[in-house]
Amino acid sequence: MCHRHHAWLFAIALAALAAAACDSVSGPGAGSGLIIGGEPALEDTIDASARVVVQVRRLSSLNARVQIEFRYGAAAPSESSLCCVYYVRGSSGVVIDTTDASGRAEAMLIHGTAAGAQYLVVEARALDQATAFTSDSVIVRTTPGQPARILIAPRDTALFQGDSARLAVAAADRYGNRRTEVVQLTAATTGVSVSATVMRADSGPSREVIRAQLGTIRDSAWLSIVPRGALAAGISGQFVGESGDLLVVSLDGSGRRSALVTAQPGDYGAQPAATNVRWDPTGTRLVYDRLHATDRLFIGDLAGVAHPLIYPSPFSDEFHPDFSPDGAWVYFAARLPGLGASAVWRVHPDGTALERAPFGPDGSESRPAASPDGQWLAYTSDGFIHVRSLVTGARTPLHVAGTAPRWSPAADAIAYVVSADYSGYSGSLRIVSPDGTNDRQLVTGEAYAPGVDWTPDGKYIVAKTGNFGLLDLIVVGTGETIPLPYSGRLFTPAWRPN
Repeated sequence: MCHRHHAWLFAIALAALAAAACDSVSGPGAGSGLIIGGEPALEDTIDASARVVVQVRRLSSLNARVQIEFRYGAAAPSESSLCCVYYVRGSSGVVIDTTDASGRAEAMLIHGTAAGAQYLVVEARALDQATAFTSDSVIVRTTPGQPARILIAPRDTALFQGDSARLAVAAADRYGNRRTEVVQLTAATTGVSVSATVMRADSGPSREVIRAQLGTIRDSAWLSIVPRGALAAGISGQFVGESGDLLVVSLDGSGRRSALVTAQPGDYGAQPAATNVRWDPTGTRLVYDRLHATDRLFIGDLAGVAHPLIYPSPFSDEFHPDFSPDGAWVYFAARLPGLGASAVWRVHPDGTALERAPFGPDGSESRPAASPDGQWLAYTSDGFIHVRSLVTGARTPLHVAGTAPRWSPAADAIAYVVSADYSGYSGSLRIVSPDGTNDRQLVTGEAYAPGVDWTPDGKYIVAKTGNFGLLDLIVVGTGETIPLPYSGRLFTPAWRPN
């Protein structure tokens, strides 16, 4: 039923949409005294202009001209959840006009950038009165413009080989308002196939492209086909001042869950970000350092139950942990109070038997990495990569500048990054033999942050691209890169053991 305010004063009827029934909240009344008309109608496409005219009937009964106010109303809930589908040309979204001798007032409105429906409210008041004696409203509809682009979601994603996913695709105008035309999807590369809106990861690991087309309008979606596996990685806060997290995620981006400690000793302060995460050989525990006023090492399980590795700690800082291949030791770098240089230490995972690594200091040591056979330790000393025997203590300087060494599963190569070892720094990713020969750059034209890892089969390396970019899966044999599109906030990744 249509609601009427003052039946003898006010009614709404659209000149171009006569007999429009209850388009408004208050609805038309037969003898109300006002007619709102649109020139053209109050429905048009994005960016179109319209002149809205109000005609006051029986103006002589008022014995005066009437002031008409045009202003925004609410979104029409049955048609749109959007506001601002049109704009009125006035201060703060209000236009006030005074009727002329014939009882007419007008305002200009512009259909906005969002398709939808919204009420236009019209109020009438005497010139010497602040309060309207009546008001009513009418719907203004803005419809999409001509096709100008294609919307695709997800625009970039990852799948395991053999898996499928559906793409949401639609035609849209230049502001992104959806249209009804059907967009065609086709495979542009050989590793993916497409049926209607479903893409299937046929062969990989690889980087694939899906083409979308509507007439002359074209766009693309990207797919990374990845090997099965899972990562642990630090995840940065989304906003300034927000705490970080520790994430475990499958390589296709599914199964994301937090593995962050939820409590820690009070003197360790607030919950800082977790970084430099490493798995134990069973893939059931994680060791990592947490960035705060000082760095502290934590060890925990996948449920987030964690505790400091060493507590109370004799060190001013502890960082860069790595499990020995048998899980009996955690190697790490640390500084003693009053000393600027760090050294390599080791401790059992239960926090006992803390000792210096079984060799003398080379300088400021950091980034220890135990070899898969447990016989060797690679580390950084004063900006250069070294290898030490854990049996004899013999040292092999590799004569390569870099940091963050990481052994291949076969112990026949060491990956490292040529970079200063600070947050935000990055450099070329290289591979060198344990005797210092066969040093080569793995990927040209890209920089990577310190803290990389190998897949268990030795075919791939996962690394964080520079300037806080995505994680890349890198084919060791070719240098081909396969980005992980969900990983923009992840850093220092560690591949979960099989």
